[in-house]
Amino acid sequence: MRILWISEFPPDSGGVGDYSRHVVEGLAERGHEVELLTSSSEAPNLNGDNIEYLGEAPARSGSEWRQYLSDDYDVVCLQYPGIRSVGLTKYR
Repeated sequence: MRILWISEFPPDSGGVGDYSRHVVEGLAERGHEVELLTSSSEAPNLNGDNIEYLGEAPARSGSEWRQYLSDDYDVVCLQYPGIRSVGLTKYR
């Protein structure tokens, strides 16, 4: 399964980031391909061959997301409180 995960993520500390790291690494261990957008421009230290860091998540919904949402993901998981999710689905 191909997954886009959008979330806070270590090195940013906090509950959402720590939870996301555990879930993303668990998905990768099970053979899923996970692509990651985070709240930080600093690349995280990733444990897993099937995890790709795409960079910092765009600050707004809309056309900035088009490059990510035009790809054929099976799942898009948005756990990023700084992003308004309204309008993201129109690009799928």
